[in-house]
Amino acid sequence: MQPIDVIVMAGFQEGKPDLLAEYTGTPRKALAPLAGKPMVWHVVHALRAAPSVRDIVVVGIAPDEGIDLGTPVTFLRNQPSLLDNVYAGFDAVQRLHPDAMMAFVASGDIPLLTPDIVEWFAATCLQSEHDIYYSIVPKTVMEAAFPTSKRSYIRFREGRHCGGDLFMVRLAAAHKSESLVRAALDRRKSAWRQALLMGVGTLIKFALGRLTLPDAERVASRVFQARGRAVVTPFAAIGMDVDKPFQYDLVRQAMEAAAQAQQSRA
Repeated sequence: MQPIDVIVMAGFQEGKPDLLAEYTGTPRKALAPLAGKPMVWHVVHALRAAPSVRDIVVVGIAPDEGIDLGTPVTFLRNQPSLLDNVYAGFDAVQRLHPDAMMAFVASGDIPLLTPDIVEWFAATCLQSEHDIYYSIVPKTVMEAAFPTSKRSYIRFREGRHCGGDLFMVRLAAAHKSESLVRAALDRRKSAWRQALLMGVGTLIKFALGRLTLPDAERVASRVFQARGRAVVTPFAAIGMDVDKPFQYDLVRQAMEAAAQAQQSRA
């Protein structure tokens, strides 16, 4: 397996309230402390320990901020939007490695991520030839691990799933689809424009709970002109992102329990 570079999303939206930053007394969510380290530190170290990972680009933290993540990374300052941050990360990867074909994209707020999960995801994605791989987590898996996480679920014929926060992207396809992605985001606040984009038949299937995962993959592939695959993951940690104070407390307690269990075994 060719080593894969990773873009870690640690950005923020200027002027938008950051409840977790306020709750933890930190400048922004990615720096909220967990086990004595910034939240994004845990994500970076899980990725660094994964054999499939090469270089790590952290987007949303400027090089001159003096943030030490304990391992070499490339810092990029925050961009005006989430999508701008993603594409700034893609550009940085290609500056580091002009021959890079694939990249991971990981959210900086999934501190329970582990190297084993990263390796499983990489190996599973590379079993097929797609352009965009999007992790999803079954509700049964999520609620077995975190029954009070209050995730939002989408109903498919195969069952309810929530979105995960780990992706793999083919860089050439990402750049080819950039204008289509931006156009889709522009339509997100208009139900009628979304219907035109997705197709009325798809929306009816979705409303009736008859939309299948392959249906969704086909629609995404058509809209973005890139081959998409939903990767159903057995790991709740991929979906346990920390956005709200109660989720922060939930993850903090989980990390403390895991540390105590490890000490008991030692």
